[in-house]
Amino acid sequence: MGVVLAHGLYAARNNPHRLLHFLMSIFQKINDKGASNDEILQIFRDAQKELIQIVADQKGGSFSQFQRQQIKAIGFVISKLEVKAFTWTERTLPRIMTAGAKETFDQIKEFKEDEDFSVRFVGVPEEAVKSLIQEAFLDFGTTMSGLQRDATRAVIEKRRIQERVIKGFIQGASSSRTQTEIVRDLREQGFTVLKAKNGFGPEFRLEAYANLLVRTQNVTAYNLGAKNQLLASGRRFAIFPTLRPDIDGNDICNEWEERRYIDLLQHANCRHTIQPVSFEELQIERPGLYSKAVSYFRRTVENAE
Repeated sequence: MGVVLAHGLYAARNNPHRLLHFLMSIFQKINDKGASNDEILQIFRDAQKELIQIVADQKGGSFSQFQRQQIKAIGFVISKLEVKAFTWTERTLPRIMTAGAKETFDQIKEFKEDEDFSVRFVGVPEEAVKSLIQEAFLDFGTTMSGLQRDATRAVIEKRRIQERVIKGFIQGASSSRTQTEIVRDLREQGFTVLKAKNGFGPEFRLEAYANLLVRTQNVTAYNLGAKNQLLASGRRFAIFPTLRPDIDGNDICNEWEERRYIDLLQHANCRHTIQPVSFEELQIERPGLYSKAVSYFRRTVENAE
């Protein structure tokens, strides 16, 4: 992939469709290294299925019995989910970070600039890996808290309806969902794990939000590996590709897309996968950035030797 990708990115400078093709090949290579979303999404699906079954199987008895049995059952499912999610995170994200660093190193080597701008593979610092794993698991923790909260809310709502039936205060379907409707809606739509804007914004269902979260984590991991390799190799600037369709709307990323080249010392992480840029391309396209790039290379690499 190295030679084709390196030359392809340069040739695709003014062709967004060709550039998108090369970006997609990178994501495919990430998946080949074990970054597929299928495994972790199935873990969340299985947990949701268990929780829906708990709601569906809710029995009679006193409210105190409900508290002991149903809440305990929900907590047990969430505890299993935490272990599986952390195991996936600890196993998968470091691989993606390493892939980002290795592929970036290979792409830099394909520029054939070693005579003037040497490069070596530096990998990914252990502390950076640990930090990413912790942040990713915190994101999963938010999702699991929302899942536990909505499952608990569902069994409470179902119990309240059951109590009204027992006491003879049966209300019409227009004013309250039935127990059957609660379970049916959960099976069709899943649990709500997040409500934006302090509960007044749009709702995010489990599978859609988990999918978005994992994809974001994959790109973040890849970029962190790539960024570390670039900076450690004395490469201050990188290519910031244009992504279409623009699912985020107008934001700071659009400004970076227009600039094409980003300063890695200033740019925060986002969903764009950063790409190496050769010193030759910078010299031709952006002489001002080229002089800064050379200065940074000398400070970082030559002074360290």
